[in-house]
Amino acid sequence: MKKILLLVLTLISFSFAAVLQECKDTLTKTAPNVRFVNDDINGTSKDLQTGLIWNRCVMGKKWNKDKKTCEGENTAFNWASTLTNIQDYNMSDENNTGITKWRLPNIKELYSLAENACVKPALNITVFPNFLSKNEYGVENYLVSSTYLEASSEVMLFFPYSNSTGTYSVAENLGALLVSDEIK
Repeated sequence: MKKILLLVLTLISFSFAAVLQECKDTLTKTAPNVRFVNDDINGTSKDLQTGLIWNRCVMGKKWNKDKKTCEGENTAFNWASTLTNIQDYNMSDENNTGITKWRLPNIKELYSLAENACVKPALNITVFPNFLSKNEYGVENYLVSSTYLEASSEVMLFFPYSNSTGTYSVAENLGALLVSDEIK
């Protein structure tokens, strides 16, 4: 009975995510499933186009290998705190990915994940399930990059809800998706 209930809840959650995301069938997918090799045990995905390994959950969420999804809430930090938290995560027991060199992606790496055929989010939701998370403004957390604009004390961001980029103050609390060049 528990297995049936779990299966039903999993199907409902995937259906809910699919209803939120809006895709145009007339556009060619820029981030199709075949581009990624997902590790459903440790919650990572290798992008075959770029060679990068992505943590499938934004910071704060944890990978549930049984449900094959991210659970919990996004955490948002200012840019400097995010960099420190990544170093701490790399050395913590909480990091069960087998990768010890996580970092913030630069804006080109981050935007390479954009699924141009979709919005809400403009990401492959098979690779990055349960991605959307509402903040106090009613929209999901933006994703911060390592691309720092010194003249304005801002960092480049990717807005997965609308598939766009922009800048924000380094003092603002923002979400982060981690990437690694490390070979597993």
